[in-house]
Amino acid sequence: MNPTQTNTRHLNIGIGVPSNSDGRWISHYFNWPAFANSKLMAFPIARKLWHLGMRARQNWLLRHQSRFSFAIHMVGIPLALLSPMLLFIVEWYWAVAAFFVGYLLQWIGHKYEGNDVGEFIPIKKALGLPTVSIAPQYLPTPPIR
Repeated sequence: MNPTQTNTRHLNIGIGVPSNSDGRWISHYFNWPAFANSKLMAFPIARKLWHLGMRARQNWLLRHQSRFSFAIHMVGIPLALLSPMLLFIVEWYWAVAAFFVGYLLQWIGHKYEGNDVGEFIPIKKALGLPTVSIAPQYLPTPPIR
């Protein structure tokens, strides 16, 4: 490709944006051609990891559509993930409390939304118990034919 030509490949990157109508978080898309044209995307492993990450992100956004659930996860996830580092900064019981409070906040968000906590879904499936991955009120509607 000579310097005057442009590459027309684009990646659609989802961004969670609050919907003004019903309080749900929806995913809008924009093109990010700079990343699609980068040398990093020439590597098959990087490309697969990028697409895996985007699929996981879309799945996560689909499971957290309530504004309350999304907001409470934005507090609970960092609190739970940073708790091991807190072991080196504060007394151990504060780090343990941060872990449990972080997970408690996420659990509250899932109970509010009406679906199961993601980490428990594989365990429930292995035990043969029913699971609710996406709350029924947020299930995608099939197209009308």
